[in-house]
Amino acid sequence: MPGSENKTPLSLYILSIFLSAFHLFQIQPLIGKFILPWFGGTSAVWSTILLFFQTLLTGGYAYAYWLIGLKPNSKQSNSHFLLLFISLILLASMSFGGHSPIMPDVALRPTNPLHPVWEILKLLFLFIGLPVFVLSANSTLIQTWFNRNHPKKSPYWLYSLSNAGSLIALVTYPILFEPSFSLHIQAWIWACGYFIFVLTTCFLLTGVVRRTAIENDNPGIQEMEHETRATPHIHQFMWVGLSAAASILLLSTTSQLTQEIAPIPLLWVLPLAIYLLSFVLSFSGEGLYHRPMFTFLLALSSVGIIHNTGSRSNFYLQIVIYSIFLFSACMIAHGELFQLRPKPSRLSKYYFLISAGGAAGGIIVNLVAPYIFKGYWEFYLGWIMIFTFLVTMIFILPTKELKVPWRKVYELAVIIQTLVILIFSLKAIINTLGDPLYQERNFYGVSKV
Repeated sequence: MPGSENKTPLSLYILSIFLSAFHLFQIQPLIGKFILPWFGGTSAVWSTILLFFQTLLTGGYAYAYWLIGLKPNSKQSNSHFLLLFISLILLASMSFGGHSPIMPDVALRPTNPLHPVWEILKLLFLFIGLPVFVLSANSTLIQTWFNRNHPKKSPYWLYSLSNAGSLIALVTYPILFEPSFSLHIQAWIWACGYFIFVLTTCFLLTGVVRRTAIENDNPGIQEMEHETRATPHIHQFMWVGLSAAASILLLSTTSQLTQEIAPIPLLWVLPLAIYLLSFVLSFSGEGLYHRPMFTFLLALSSVGIIHNTGSRSNFYLQIVIYSIFLFSACMIAHGELFQLRPKPSRLSKYYFLISAGGAAGGIIVNLVAPYIFKGYWEFYLGWIMIFTFLVTMIFILPTKELKVPWRKVYELAVIIQTLVILIFSLKAIINTLGDPLYQERNFYGVSKV
């Protein structure tokens, strides 16, 4: 009956989605700090860790996409109950004998990590794979269940909340947790928080079970959830492409900052925090993303990068320039993703394709670029991609912030900027080649004679 709508407390949705995001991004610097010395302390280790999380995020979204398609809802809840229970059992089993619940044993440290990508991925998968998988799926599941119980309210603010939780975890780790607790204590704090997350999500799942009775009495509810037009293929392509461009720029900018400019400890937290902040702002609602303004900011920071390329400018200035560049590029990518968002009933596929794009960017930077590029050229690839997609978006969604005469001027300026960046990038790649006697790139960097 219509009046039987399940009234699951809003606080449960908020708490579950915040805890999952917080723990997902708290474990990244935690596990990174632990294994970083095992593999030489290079920023490529952090990039590989990000690849692991991006890949598991895609897997979690794929699982959520599959789970949401199960009918009746009792199958969804039973399947997810089982997965949550197994993850707790696994976490508890690794804690026997006073061992850390999520840290690899030192005996597993590789003795000769010349090509450590697969070693890193294997360690992470064995020790934190299942909990990370569960946490990755949670955002999509919670938003879908929220939309079913509150069909008149947009669920996208919960995605902004999720990224806010991730940002808080990332920022508080080097400020609060890292200096205050040993890695062993941090791991136990994380495990206890994960237990609270599982309990909260189980309470939410009982609401999903109760909703089954409502849907049986009101078959029209399920029909309404699917009464939306198919998403255009070009929109789905842009979901993947924009996400991949942002991911490539995140990883390549991190490498640029930590290897070419300033090898400062934990500096890699800054680009990821910027990346998450752009998600928070873009998905908070209409009005926070202004295409011409961020295009101007991107162009201005691009000029700064071009001007400082190859120079010995103050490294603080270069950090600021690259940070502004990454922020504006990510705001464009994620702002356009928000503009292309589908109806809430299709958000599981939307998030799956976004995460697939992010994972594809990670694969390009970590697994493809070191073998086909002789230098750190993936930064130029991401740079070209973001401008190219910006041009593409002009034709998909006209720039509504400007009136027609100024809109034409803006569109022409974007096309010219894209051509300039393309020419500069090709020239920079050619210049990095030079005429060396020997040049090779591997996991740890570029060797040149």
